[in-house]
Amino acid sequence: MINKNWLDKEYEGKSAKELLKAPIDALQGVSEKDKEKMKEAFGIDNIEEMANLKYFKRAKILYEEAKGK
Repeated sequence: MINKNWLDKEYEGKSAKELLKAPIDALQGVSEKDKEKMKEAFGIDNIEEMANLKYFKRAKILYEEAKGK
């Protein structure tokens, strides 16, 4: 289930599939400026690309390894 607190108001109620194509500033706490910086640094435009970013995946694996998950 998608927690509505994860999203800006205009994206609440959208399906997970729809949200994958949404810009990353649809995520609550990610600003327009943050979105622009992420585009510049990593070339990402939407939540799906952010989720599949190899650096995020590696960080998650390191975190889980450190926490013994």
